[in-house]
Amino acid sequence: MTRAVRFVVVAVVGVLIVVLLGVISTNRSGETATQDRTMGEVTASPSDPAPAPPAPDVGVLLLQVLDATGYASVNVAIGVTPPAKRPRTSLLEIPPTLLVPAGESTVPLGRTPLQPDTLAAVDGVRRELRLDIDAGLEVDRLAFAGWVDGVNGVWLFVDDTFVTRPTSPDEEPRTVRPGWTRLDGLTATEYVLATLPGETAQERHARAMEVVETVIARMPETPERMRQLVTSLGSLAQSTVPTDDLVPFLLRVRADIRFGRVDRAVLPVEVVRGGIRGASIPAPRAWVMLKRLFPDSRIEPGADVTG
Repeated sequence: MTRAVRFVVVAVVGVLIVVLLGVISTNRSGETATQDRTMGEVTASPSDPAPAPPAPDVGVLLLQVLDATGYASVNVAIGVTPPAKRPRTSLLEIPPTLLVPAGESTVPLGRTPLQPDTLAAVDGVRRELRLDIDAGLEVDRLAFAGWVDGVNGVWLFVDDTFVTRPTSPDEEPRTVRPGWTRLDGLTATEYVLATLPGETAQERHARAMEVVETVIARMPETPERMRQLVTSLGSLAQSTVPTDDLVPFLLRVRADIRFGRVDRAVLPVEVVRGGIRGASIPAPRAWVMLKRLFPDSRIEPGADVTG
C-alpha cells in the first residue's frame, strides 16, 4: 500500500470516529435533558397551587336545606371566581329570616320553598342582595341525609352533647358525644338543622356552613361519579339548572375547599320582627361583605335584577 493510499484510509477512519463520537454525545445529551425534565416533574414543589377544574357555567349557587316542614333553615350562597382569576370559592350563610321580594310582597328566605314560584329564592336573593345568582339547589332533609351517606358520612368536632329527635315512632334518639365524631346522614341532617341550647344565631349559621362545606369536600373528584351522586338524590333535590351544569361547579368548589382556597362569612342582618322564625333585613356592613366575597357577581344599581 502506497503512502498516499494509507493517508486516505487514515483520514476516512478519522472522520468516521469523529462522526460516531458526535452521535454518542448527542444521544447522551438528549438522555440527560429527558432525565432533567422528568426529575423536574417529579420534584415539583408540593406547595404549588393545585390546578382548578375547568371553569363552570354556574358562577354562584344558592343552596337551601329544608327541614321537615319545608322551611329552608340553611341557605348558603356559593360563588367561584371567573377563569381569568386565581381559583377561589366564597361561602356566605344567609339567615333564613332575611326578607326577600316575592311577587308583590316580601317573605323570609326560609319560606321561599313554600312559594308556587320555583325561582322564588333565586330571584328573591338577586333582588334583595343584588347578587347575580345563576342557579338554585333546594335539598329536602332526606335528600341531604342521602347526600351525607353518599360520601360515607362526615367527621365533625362537636362541642357539646347532641341528642337527635326521633322523626318517627319506631326511631330511637341518637346521642352524639363531644369531640371528633363521624356523623351518618340522618344524624348530620339533624345536627345541621338543629338550634343548640345557648347558641347564638351567628354560631348556628357558622356551624351549618361547616357541615355543608365538609360534605362538599368529601364529594367525588371525577365528573362521572359526581354526576351519579347528584342524580342519586332524586326528586327531593330540586335544581333550577340541569345536573350537567351543577357537576363542573361542584367539582370546582370541592377542589377549592380541599386546597384551602375558601372565604367564609355569615351575612349580617338587623332583626325587624322577633320570634323563632322572625324577619330581618341586611345590616349596613352587609354590602361591603358582599362586594368582597362576590366582586364579579354584584348587580350594579340601575341594572336589571329580575333574571
